[in-house]
Amino acid sequence: MGVRLTLDGMAEFREGLRRLPEDLAAKAALVVRDTAQQVGQEVQFNYPSRTGNLKRGVKVTLDGSKVSVRGVVRSGAPHAHLYEYGTARRQTTKGANRGVMPKGPTEDLVGPRASRARKRMTDELIVIVQEAGLTTSET
Repeated sequence: MGVRLTLDGMAEFREGLRRLPEDLAAKAALVVRDTAQQVGQEVQFNYPSRTGNLKRGVKVTLDGSKVSVRGVVRSGAPHAHLYEYGTARRQTTKGANRGVMPKGPTEDLVGPRASRARKRMTDELIVIVQEAGLTTSET
């Protein structure tokens, strides 16, 4: 079962952000940067550490222009998807369980953390826009 999120007025919100003066864009860029770095640090902290490859594989990148910025957190270790999504339960011929990742802190890594952080970041960006005298509304 998929999840669908519809945001009304997002195009107008983005257009409003594009027209903001550079000082407001700089404030927004700080929020985006801080949010991306925070998510990256949380993921690194919560990955298990056997060889350290998972923790070292977490990369935060920022790109943008004078009026926009994008933060991306990627878990680049070759086996990161196993911790993010798990695998099917399997058994060896001797009956040993294989394939299912253990329950615990690894259940809540990049995806869920990024979703919660995106919501907090959006709330902070709305405050910046409102402080600039622009209006926003939630429906």
